[in-house]
Amino acid sequence: MKEIRRNMRLIGTLILCLFIGTGGWFGYTAFTQGSRWAMSGYNTRLNNAKKTVAMGTITDRDGYVLAYTDDSGESRYSSDMSIRLAVSQTVGDTMSMSGTGVQTFFASALVGMSGSIIDRTWSWLSGETTRGDDIQLTVDAQLSGVIARSFPSGYNGAAVVMNYKTGEILAMVSMPEYDPAGLGTDVADTAYLNRCLQGLYTPGSVFKVVTTAAALEQLPGVEERTFTCDGSVTIGDQVITCPYAHGEMDLSDAFARSCNGVYAQLAVELGADVLQDYARQAGLLEGFSVSGIPTVSG
Repeated sequence: MKEIRRNMRLIGTLILCLFIGTGGWFGYTAFTQGSRWAMSGYNTRLNNAKKTVAMGTITDRDGYVLAYTDDSGESRYSSDMSIRLAVSQTVGDTMSMSGTGVQTFFASALVGMSGSIIDRTWSWLSGETTRGDDIQLTVDAQLSGVIARSFPSGYNGAAVVMNYKTGEILAMVSMPEYDPAGLGTDVADTAYLNRCLQGLYTPGSVFKVVTTAAALEQLPGVEERTFTCDGSVTIGDQVITCPYAHGEMDLSDAFARSCNGVYAQLAVELGADVLQDYARQAGLLEGFSVSGIPTVSG
């Protein structure tokens, strides 16, 4: 009998833990993803909400209108198609096709869900039209358009311009782009993907910063050493090339000239484990969030 009671208590404890865990997971997910749920195209309540709520306006840093709600309640975007396309993944759309768009991650504010629940409930019940919150971005619409137009035709890639002193993102252009005003039309493959936040790329010469930091701390006397660049160096069975032979130089010159040959040799000397540790310290192996929008992990 005692064993049965003990087993019943164990089962009861497990069930309680399951409910607590499930409730905690649901609460956390609702808190972090609630705005995305609210703007989901499968949310049938959203259409009713749109009848009584005019979505707030999205503008760039200078007040240029990127998205707004017209008098009929329809979502509209910039009339300048080049700008509309350039900021498409940044602004997003009302169907959440772009998973990183402002219209998805800040939907609760745009449809007025961030205000008093009493006021929202009253407006929905009375049918009175209210307005959601406006959002001003740090991006520059004109700059974004210039960057997008600079991409060669059919070229895929990403470009980010950031004020490193303030952390403000001035431009976040991902190619190919799509037209949020023409959802349902054919779009290029991966057009809904924001490569700036979701793309995985080799870091290229940016990684020389990590290698330099490691070399200064792990290779005694490296600042006094002299390196010679002949234009190429063979590492294992791979040939590492530079645009031209840099000749003799110290570490400072090698960094300034971004010499691939010198840094390839330094990388071998430091070893993979050391470089991975310094990459981790630099935050290159982690994921981050940009105003709550997650980035892919390095």
